[in-house]
Amino acid sequence: MGNPTHRVKEFGHVISWLNLARFEGQGLLDKEGNLYLHCPLMIRLGLPKLTLKRSYKHWTPKYIVDRIRLMIWYQTHPDSPWLTPAAIEVIDSLLKPSDRYLEWGSGRSTAWFAKRCKEVISVESSPEWFQRVSQTISGMNNVSLRLCPTKEEYLGVGLSLPDESVDVVLVDGQYRDECAEISIPKLRRGGLLIIDNVHWYLPSNSKSPNAIGSRYATPVWERVGKQIESWRKIWLTSGVDDTSIWIRP
Repeated sequence: MGNPTHRVKEFGHVISWLNLARFEGQGLLDKEGNLYLHCPLMIRLGLPKLTLKRSYKHWTPKYIVDRIRLMIWYQTHPDSPWLTPAAIEVIDSLLKPSDRYLEWGSGRSTAWFAKRCKEVISVESSPEWFQRVSQTISGMNNVSLRLCPTKEEYLGVGLSLPDESVDVVLVDGQYRDECAEISIPKLRRGGLLIIDNVHWYLPSNSKSPNAIGSRYATPVWERVGKQIESWRKIWLTSGVDDTSIWIRP
């Protein structure tokens, strides 16, 4: 799992949006879907409308409720991975104590899976995040957390593994398309391939923000999609993010 700092910032955006909604300006969104601020005090002072560069077109009432609900869930489940809550429940029911687990991108998922799997191989590109996660897994002898700042080192971890040698793979870090492609032959029969934020990369009918629609994000993702299209799939959404689980036949 990658650095979740952006999720904390997003929670701040939710609170800011709700606070801004109290102003009595003529509107909060311009034609491009950008949030702007033009309250009565600013009007009286002759100040121009303040437009925020970030687009909030997808911030419907339902989306705001979904995001607040999700952030509350994360806050009340501090040891759970930054995946969709429904996906966490499904994964928890499918894991076996004998599983060998590979994750591309460390985080809260590292310790969570280590408590449920026999062996964890975690690949991390950020030295700062590596140090932070190292503290959370202190004393866990079944975790191999590897700092790989270069792409060659990062992808090399997966490439060095024998085919059909892992039971569970989580793709949630850097170079996701290449990591997913490398991981496919490494999975044993019946193994799980988990991709977070999958709506950013593979075709779907997802309503989550930044969903890619009917296309693939990259040619590599298209190759991945073709390889796993016959696999049993469980696609789960929070209304904010999507996580999908494939089971290798």
